[in-house]
Amino acid sequence: MRDKIGSLEALSLLLVVVLNHVILSLPKNVIAKTGSSSLLNIIFVSILAFLFMMFIVRIFNKFPGNDILNISSFLGGKFLKYLTGILFLIYFISFSSITLRNFAENLKIIYFQNYSITLILFLFILAIIGCNYLGIKSIARGNFIVLPVLFLSIIFIFFATMKNFNYQDIFPILGDGFYSTFISGMSNIYAYSAIAVFYFLPKYVEYNSEIKRIGYTFIIISFILLLFSIATVLLIFPVISNAEQIAPLYLAARLIEFGRFFQRVDAIFLLVWIISVVSYLSFIFALSINIFKDLFNLENSNMLICSWTLLCLGVSLIPKNLVQIRFFTNVIYRNTTLGLVYLFGFIILFLANIKLSKKNKKERGNIKWKDFQK
Repeated sequence: MRDKIGSLEALSLLLVVVLNHVILSLPKNVIAKTGSSSLLNIIFVSILAFLFMMFIVRIFNKFPGNDILNISSFLGGKFLKYLTGILFLIYFISFSSITLRNFAENLKIIYFQNYSITLILFLFILAIIGCNYLGIKSIARGNFIVLPVLFLSIIFIFFATMKNFNYQDIFPILGDGFYSTFISGMSNIYAYSAIAVFYFLPKYVEYNSEIKRIGYTFIIISFILLLFSIATVLLIFPVISNAEQIAPLYLAARLIEFGRFFQRVDAIFLLVWIISVVSYLSFIFALSINIFKDLFNLENSNMLICSWTLLCLGVSLIPKNLVQIRFFTNVIYRNTTLGLVYLFGFIILFLANIKLSKKNKKERGNIKWKDFQK
């Protein structure tokens, strides 16, 4: 039987995904796309994300306790269920692996120049394996403990670096114009890629009635995090150089000092960041393993943990340099999120809703969902 988690733990699993991308590369990717209009743009895409979440919640309420795999099975049978599961497995494994590599490269540049990237990756892999043997419930509890510290650190960096702000960087407010901010800039909605995780949460949440509150709270808190982090990076670093900065939010943290005796606050920030990265990747791997188990009706996942993490290590070593990593995290990750999480996810849920409505009319609402829970 799958472990159930509370609503706050489920919320923490969603937010830790956003937080890790925020710290690593998300602000600079958003700013590279929309420049000085990034703050206006993130408000716009956050409204779109909230509307999309309203749609998801409405559909999930019609399929209580079922995730996107069960809904796909209802819509198109086993074929569509397998297709959906495999696509999301590839998505989770590939981009979590690249996230691990991206973080390891940043860590190597900042602190461990004399160590090989493979060694740094291997140490993280060992930590992730250990966390996965504890299970998703334990990982969720760990995230719940780490999350407030990480959240407050983002807010703290904003206020502690205000003396370094150059407010001219937010002008012109519309950046390169309306099209750049609201049309092409719409792709910045990929910042809410944790919606992919939300698709699978109904099976884990203890009370299905909490799904709505979890989804809406996730969007609101994520918006606050995105707004503060993007504002920090935009107001400290010139817009032109933002695309080249490595973990600019961390570089902003290095500017913080209080007199002669309280400096290098970034070291504390880095420690919390390392813990959060391990928690985030451990959860994504645990979720991926459970998806694999659901697809192929496996009972024991212990053998999968080691093989899955070794697969991750192999994928993380595919990019040859930071240029390729940036291409993966910005271009490929952005477009894949738009295509899979938003377009494909919308089509599945929309068509399933139509099928359910027709079936309800035909059978007068007497649908037994246990027939589709596999």
